[in-house]
Amino acid sequence: MFDRNLCCRQLRYSGMMETAKIRRAGYPIRHNFKEFVDRYRMLVPGIPPAHKNEVLQGITNDLTDL
Repeated sequence: MFDRNLCCRQLRYSGMMETAKIRRAGYPIRHNFKEFVDRYRMLVPGIPPAHKNEVLQGITNDLTDL
């Protein structure tokens, strides 16, 4: 049996309602490491394009530590 009130409470508690609100506001995607590095590498001097890097996850960590 489907309990609408219980389902809505669980969605609110788990943060899914906020996630849906954020995605509707225009942030519907997550970038993979290559896309993220290519998009934000100019924020940290000396980071080359993603296709010239081997350790993209480490560079992503450097970018997010700003």
